[in-house]
Amino acid sequence: MTIGERIKKRRKELGLSVDELSEKLGKNRATVYRYESNDIEKLPTTVLEPLAKVLNVSPAYLMGWVEPTKTNIIKYPSEEDVNKAISEDEPLLVLISFDGKTAIMSHIDEAVEHHVLLMNVGYKDTDIDKFFRIVLDKSGADWTFVCPPDYKNIPFKDKRIEAFYKDGFTVISDFLHSIGYLVGINIPKRYRRHLNVLGDDSNL
Repeated sequence: MTIGERIKKRRKELGLSVDELSEKLGKNRATVYRYESNDIEKLPTTVLEPLAKVLNVSPAYLMGWVEPTKTNIIKYPSEEDVNKAISEDEPLLVLISFDGKTAIMSHIDEAVEHHVLLMNVGYKDTDIDKFFRIVLDKSGADWTFVCPPDYKNIPFKDKRIEAFYKDGFTVISDFLHSIGYLVGINIPKRYRRHLNVLGDDSNL
């Protein structure tokens, strides 16, 4: 797939017209058509970075240096609604399975709580302990850090929380990067108490 094909594919995934994309970029529609038809093959970073930002992907994805996500992403109530929320930088509720193979996304107003979102897409509310949970926008990802007592069947609480912490940062970071969110992960203060068993967590 060429750069132009990736640009066009992503624009359509977000439900953007050529006119809407050109307006967001401050370019005319003919220029966007030239990007998509590969008339301009070598895009400078001054074009590539704003383009990636508007399309909510990484520049590396547009260049073809990284593969698109292999995660099965469920968008509730529809792909169109979630893509619109993404393009308008509305806050999203996101659940990512511990193995990173499934993610569920929704505008925060659509589901309100992670367990409600889970049930809305056909899971049981008790499945909540099989997912990392975040609230996401382009300013960052807030991680609802709650380690299940049976996580990986690790009997020692400190080792269990340490594994959850490390696994979560890896899986969440990979997912965020795959959808073009190059943002930090924050554990809100109310959930940081779970890290107290680790003592000084600066070396994690």
